[in-house]
Amino acid sequence: MPSDLGLLTLASVLRRGRQLDHLSSSITIIALAWGLLQWPMGFGTRVGSALATLLVLVGVLQKIWAMRVALDADLFDALGRGDADGDASDPRSGAERRGDGASGDGACGDGASGDAASGDGDLEKTRQASASSLSARLATRLAAMDAMLVGTGLMPARLAGRPLAPRTHGALRLLVVQAAIVGFQVALTLSSLLAMPWLFPAY
Repeated sequence: MPSDLGLLTLASVLRRGRQLDHLSSSITIIALAWGLLQWPMGFGTRVGSALATLLVLVGVLQKIWAMRVALDADLFDALGRGDADGDASDPRSGAERRGDGASGDGACGDGASGDAASGDGDLEKTRQASASSLSARLATRLAAMDAMLVGTGLMPARLAGRPLAPRTHGALRLLVVQAAIVGFQVALTLSSLLAMPWLFPAY
C-alpha cells in the first residue's frame, strides 16, 4: 500500500471519532438539562444530581479526547495529501518515469527478451527510487510538522523526530480511549434510566 494511501486511510478511521463525539455531546446536553431542571421542578434527588454531574464531566473529558483525535486526523490527512501532491507534481509522464521512452523501443533491433529484461530492471529501479523519494518527502513533512507542534506547545520536544509507526499506534490508541469514554457514558446513562424509579420516588 502506498504511504500516502495508508495515511489517508488512517485519517479516515480517526474521523470516525466524530460520530462518537456527536453521541457523547447529545448525552451531555441532555444530562445538563436534566441536572438543571431537577430542583426547580421539585423532583430532584442528590443521587440524580450526582449522576447528571458525572455525565456532564465525562462528556467534557470525552470532548477533550475528541479534539485530540480530530487533530491527529487532520495532521495525517495533510501528510497523506502532501505525499500524493508530491507524486502528482512530478512533471514527467508515467512512461518517462518507468523508463519506457519511445526512442528506445526497437530502434536498434534488440530482441524481445532483451527488451523485457531491460524493462523489468528499469521498472524495479524506478520503484526503488520512487519509494526512496516518497520516504524522503514524508520525513521532511514530519520534521516540519514536529517543528510546528513543538513551537506551538502542542507536543513536547522529547517526542519530536519519532518514526511514523509509533505515531499511528498512538493516534489509534487515542481513538480507542475515546470510544471507551463514550461507552462508559452510554452505560451510565442506561443505568440511570433503569434506576429512575428509585432516583425520583416522588415523581
